[in-house]
Amino acid sequence: MSAESEGLLTTEELARFLRFSTRHVANLVRRRIIPRIKVGRSVRFDRVAVLRALEAFEEREAGRW
Repeated sequence: MSAESEGLLTTEELARFLRFSTRHVANLVRRRIIPRIKVGRSVRFDRVAVLRALEAFEEREAGRW
């Protein structure tokens, strides 16, 4: 079973999944907008945790909420 199927993604996999550049993913991490899992020099992202974190930045249509 691959890490991607378990919900853990590399920076490149997360960027592809979100359709962001890897630089943008790095900026989101640096700004502490999305959480990361770091063990030594390896960085992984929990897909569910990232999506949950990004929901806080979702724009809502005026007058609809």
